[in-house]
Amino acid sequence: MSREKYWIAFFMLLTIVAYFSFALFHLTKFITADEFLWINQRIPKYWDGIRNSKFDQTQINDKPGVTVALISGVGLHFSNYQTISTGYERNTTVSDPATTERLVYFFRLPIVIFTGLFSFFFFWIVRRITANNWIALWTFSFILLSPILLGMSQIPNPDSFLWIFSAAAIFSLYAYLDSSEKKFVMLCGIFFGLALLSKYTATILFPFFFFMIAVWLAFNWQRLKNDPQLAKKIIIDVSFAYFNIAALALLTFGLLMPAALLNKKILIDSTIGFHGMQYIFWTIIAILILSILEVTILKGAITKFFINLLAISLKYWKYLVFIFLIAIFLLSIINYRTGERIMNLDAFTIDTKSDSSFQANASLLQKLFIEFRIIVFSVTPVVLLLAFFAWLKSLRKTQHGFTLLTLSAFVIFYYLALIAQGVAATPRYSVMLYPIISFIAALGLWEIFRRWESKKYLKELVFLVIFSASVFSLWQIKPFYFDYTNNILPENYNFAEAWGFGGYEAAQYLNSLPNAENLSIWTDYWGVCDFFKGKCVALSYNIKEDKDYYVLTRKGKVNFDEMYRLRQAASPNHMNGMGGASQYYGSNNPVWGLAIDGRPDNYVKIYNTSTNP
Repeated sequence: MSREKYWIAFFMLLTIVAYFSFALFHLTKFITADEFLWINQRIPKYWDGIRNSKFDQTQINDKPGVTVALISGVGLHFSNYQTISTGYERNTTVSDPATTERLVYFFRLPIVIFTGLFSFFFFWIVRRITANNWIALWTFSFILLSPILLGMSQIPNPDSFLWIFSAAAIFSLYAYLDSSEKKFVMLCGIFFGLALLSKYTATILFPFFFFMIAVWLAFNWQRLKNDPQLAKKIIIDVSFAYFNIAALALLTFGLLMPAALLNKKILIDSTIGFHGMQYIFWTIIAILILSILEVTILKGAITKFFINLLAISLKYWKYLVFIFLIAIFLLSIINYRTGERIMNLDAFTIDTKSDSSFQANASLLQKLFIEFRIIVFSVTPVVLLLAFFAWLKSLRKTQHGFTLLTLSAFVIFYYLALIAQGVAATPRYSVMLYPIISFIAALGLWEIFRRWESKKYLKELVFLVIFSASVFSLWQIKPFYFDYTNNILPENYNFAEAWGFGGYEAAQYLNSLPNAENLSIWTDYWGVCDFFKGKCVALSYNIKEDKDYYVLTRKGKVNFDEMYRLRQAASPNHMNGMGGASQYYGSNNPVWGLAIDGRPDNYVKIYNTSTNP
């Protein structure tokens, strides 16, 4: 091995050790929303269906979340399996926190391990795409040490695998376009299928892959148009590559979710037929078939005309994509650093409860700011600055122009799709973008240092600096990685979604009180009941006034306010108990409180009901 490879291996080891150190810390000290549904119902149902040939049972959810069952389901074999408390109503029984922690450990650990090991694929594939060990290493490090992705690696949820397999599929297609090796078509198709098995959001890759192929042809058209036979061969090859990728994806989907083979509607609705995708998909198939016939029979005059037109327009597309991203990122930062002087977006929260308001009341410009602010403020400052530099540099010539343009276009492509679906972004809904931004940042870093690449130990020093910055960001937010927001956003704003985090800490305070076993509490969100020794009611809105303590959260308040509004309108006398809890929201007199990430609006607070709010 050369000196460089020793350094690369050492830095990869350093990164993976840091990843596991953070990911395994606090691994059992929280319960997230819907997690019990995967552990109690969906994962066991899938494996029961496989073992007993009840293949219709393999449709466990509409996400469909099969990869959660495949990987997190390893825990069924090691956990001495028993169901976890639902956390809804537990008036006469108490939890067993030790049992809860042991159970979730065995369902979360496989995800942590799988994510860590799969990251080596990202290093390998990025090295194949770029022929550069350092870009591969930086991408590897940015992905593994991303607070949002590390936080997702701790949770049995479809999004925990969506980002992994969608990024793997995208990167594999880049490798195919660069090398023409058929193995990358197979990898792309299989990973695409696994992404579809994770969550329906992956259907966005059907049009994006077509876009990638079209832009790649345009990028290389100057070379291809002077060799008609080569151009014909390449057009046919990439068209069949798309067919093979789509076919392999559907085959992978069907084999691992046999319910889709038994019922064609399940297969179609979860893949090419999801939310109007069938019209886009079949249009793409028709264009590719016509292109193959046209270049074969008519020498491809029409196909070549459109590719040439795209090639001519690329320089304008380049400016449009990069200037838009520079502008929206920069304006988002300025907007919040100046107290929203450019655009006031306070009426629109990140919660899914706000989707109706988002759809009905936000203008297109507001929607763009709302969507993009998530990725701007939930990546680490070093990744944000490097991505920003990559876009600035790309306004001129860069070494990896095609990769930077298409990856950057995907960010825009993705958020426009969310707007079209009427979905307000959250970090979880944006999870596909974090490995993409990581790759863009690594390419940006290379653009900074490639002119000095021969300088001895410079790249090693640069890695240690960015590694230290990434570890510092994780250290600041630990153990609530998934609630990470960078320091560029002022503390009085919050876009994180406390998904049950902080409930364990609240339960520990309550458990420390005298006679805790005989206390009775009500909480408005997940994560408390399963760790509390006494009697607990969660999320039941018909509560009585006989609770000793209320445990209230910002996320719970959003749900609480919406439920209160709807039920109060339907029956003013129906919500007797809710008045008791509602008066405590906004109170500055809790007996205990936790501001996650130091942001006051992302809170968990405990109120003693014997005192006035």
